[in-house]
Amino acid sequence: MGAMSLAGCQEGSGKEAAKTTLSQTLTALSPDKKQGRSKDDQAKDTINNSAANDYSSSDAPSTGNLEQPLYLDGDNDWVIFDGTLLRSDHNGQQWEPVLVDNILSSDQLLSGYFSSPLTGWVFYWRDDKNKPSLVIAHTEPDYSMEGKITPWSTEALPTEEDWETSPDVAVHFFSYEYRPSYALLSSGPAAGQMMKSLYLSDDHGVNWKRLGNLTSMIKGYPTGISFRSSDVGWISCSIRGEERIQFYRTKDGGRTWSEQPLPFPEPFQGSGSYAETYAPVFDQENDHHGILFAEFVNDLGKTLVPYETQDGGETWIPKSPLPEEVKSPPIAGINFLEMNGWALSADGSTLYTINDINKGWQVIRPSRELQRASGMYFRGDGSGHVLMNGHELRTSDGGKTWLAP
Repeated sequence: MGAMSLAGCQEGSGKEAAKTTLSQTLTALSPDKKQGRSKDDQAKDTINNSAANDYSSSDAPSTGNLEQPLYLDGDNDWVIFDGTLLRSDHNGQQWEPVLVDNILSSDQLLSGYFSSPLTGWVFYWRDDKNKPSLVIAHTEPDYSMEGKITPWSTEALPTEEDWETSPDVAVHFFSYEYRPSYALLSSGPAAGQMMKSLYLSDDHGVNWKRLGNLTSMIKGYPTGISFRSSDVGWISCSIRGEERIQFYRTKDGGRTWSEQPLPFPEPFQGSGSYAETYAPVFDQENDHHGILFAEFVNDLGKTLVPYETQDGGETWIPKSPLPEEVKSPPIAGINFLEMNGWALSADGSTLYTINDINKGWQVIRPSRELQRASGMYFRGDGSGHVLMNGHELRTSDGGKTWLAP
């Protein structure tokens, strides 16, 4: 998708999975039905629940946290739904459970990341004979067969500490073209200091090595990781209860990290606000130009503020904040291919888009409320996609009109 967002089909091995609308999979793929069943049986599930044609209707099932969009472009859509990886190549009208090579039916899907329509990584927790491990599966395009992907390669991270293979471990991931790939692990929110460690792959996820434990260098709660080059990168964090911004930079490929100060915007100085930062996105055409979001939280509410750099991340300048009605968790993002951005209000009634961060945000009133949106993607030409209640809607006029494909 080529985007910063706050919120494969098993063709390589010749297996075919049954197709169903995403909103119909809640019952079929529920944990009690998956328990003890083979992956082939899971893939053949068919649900009798009918999907609502009126996508804004209250009859449409609300999936909440069961839905995690990984990539949306209308041609190759990827989501995690109720612990299962799904793909659609039919504008979201039909969804196919993905059968990942060498992944067991007992493996627990944690999260995923896609850098292009057919290039992705998904992360599984495995408890094999009481020896837990964290498994990364990777696929990429097969350029000899249009629309196909390669068989999934799987590799267990060379973990060293028990917390790294806990089922509540969080994985933040970054990969871009021919640069190294990074997997940042953080422990669950147990009492005491959150543990963090970092892994690197020089071959896009086939082999991994541990760079080290970052706990002493990264004090906050990680929200993301990104790199501008092979050497220079950032870890964004959340820290609650302190009027400060935690944002960390490396200049040696992730081996050492130091806090990089960000200016506190004037409206929030002395307000008792704390901040959550999100990993920056850099312009594909000019990697000295980048944008990141910070969310400032105080007793009055939450406000998203974009920051911009023109010097490769040496300095970051706060720009015009979004209205307070854009509340957490926002549907917001930046497309690094064109550096346009979008954000949705909490009630789904207002969409904000931006093509030039120095010219401010454009206010759009969508033709239907989008309150239950779980994923969104925009291009600079005004076309975009939104995933809502398991259905995909499209726009071609900058977000004013939303229609089913």
